[in-house]
Amino acid sequence: MNTYLKTATILLSLVLIIGGCSVKKENVEDDVGNKIKDETNDQGPFLTSEIQNIEIKNDSVALHVNLEVGPTNVNHKLYAFQNGIPVEFSLEESQKPSFVQTIKPANEKNQITLYMKTKDFKKGEKINLGFGIVINADYLPEVSNFIMFNDSMIQAYGKDFIADQDYQNQNIDTKVMNNLKWTSTGKKDEKNLMPSYLLDTDKKVFDDMFSGKSYNSGKAIQTKKGETLHISLTKNGLAPNGTISFYLNHKPLKLVGGYDAAILTYPNDDYGIADFDLIIPDDIEKGNYAFYAIIAQTEEAQGSGGVYAFKISDERLVQIE
Repeated sequence: MNTYLKTATILLSLVLIIGGCSVKKENVEDDVGNKIKDETNDQGPFLTSEIQNIEIKNDSVALHVNLEVGPTNVNHKLYAFQNGIPVEFSLEESQKPSFVQTIKPANEKNQITLYMKTKDFKKGEKINLGFGIVINADYLPEVSNFIMFNDSMIQAYGKDFIADQDYQNQNIDTKVMNNLKWTSTGKKDEKNLMPSYLLDTDKKVFDDMFSGKSYNSGKAIQTKKGETLHISLTKNGLAPNGTISFYLNHKPLKLVGGYDAAILTYPNDDYGIADFDLIIPDDIEKGNYAFYAIIAQTEEAQGSGGVYAFKISDERLVQIE
C-alpha cells in the first residue's frame, strides 16, 4: 500500500489468547503483523472476548461468551455465525431471533449467551460457531475525501466445536455461493506493502495499488434503495480462503441469486479479483450508512485453542440517494 495511505489508515490488531481473544484498536501494519501503539487511541473502542462454552439445547445452540467491551452506555451490534455464515439468534431463549441484536452495557465486563438457530448437524461433526460485534455501532464519520471510522470497531471470532449429539432445525434455509469467478492479475505483494483483501466499486483503485501509485479506498459509495450494488474484491492468493458476507447498516445483505454468503477459494498465489452484486433493500431510508464485509477464514488462519479471528474489511460509508 502507498506509504501515505498506510500511515493514514487505521486498522485493527488481533491478539489471540488461550481460549479467547483480546483486541484493542491500534495503528497496525496489517499484513506484516507489526503493532504500532497509538497512545491517543487508549480511550477508544476496545474488546476482550472469550467463547466460554457451547451448549446444544432443544431448539437452539447456546454460545456463552465473556465480553469486556468499551465504551459503555452506547449501542453495540451482535452477529452469530455457523461456519462463517450469518444465522439468526436471540439473547434470551424466549426472544424472537434475528440476524442482529443490540446491547448497551453499563459495565465493561459482561456475560452474554447467543441462542443460535443453526443448520442441522450430526453427533461427531466438526462445526465452527462464532459471533461478531460492532462496537459503538451508531457512530458515523463526517463525509470527506478519505473517510475513516476511527470511533467504532468490528471484530468477529469463531471456535471449532465437535458436536456431542445430533441437532435438527428444519426451518433454516441459507444459501452459499461456491462458484465465484476469479480473474488473475499476475500481481504479487513481494514487499508486503498491500492489504491481503480490498473491496471497492472502482477497479482503478486496484490498478493504482498494484502499480504503486497513490490510491483512495476511503471514498463514500453512492447507491439507491432497491438497486444492485456492484462491488469487487481483490485477494492475495497467499492469504487464507474463507467465507465472505456483507453488511449495510449492520444488517446482512443478500447477494443476487438469494445468496447469504460466498466461498472464497482463489487457487493462485497472485492477486485475484472477484465481483459481487449486492441487493440494496427497498425499505432502507435515504441517508448515510456503514458498509463492510466479514471474512470467516478457514483452518489456514487458525489461532490457539481452536479460536479463529475473522478478517474484517475497512468500514466504508455508503450514501443511499
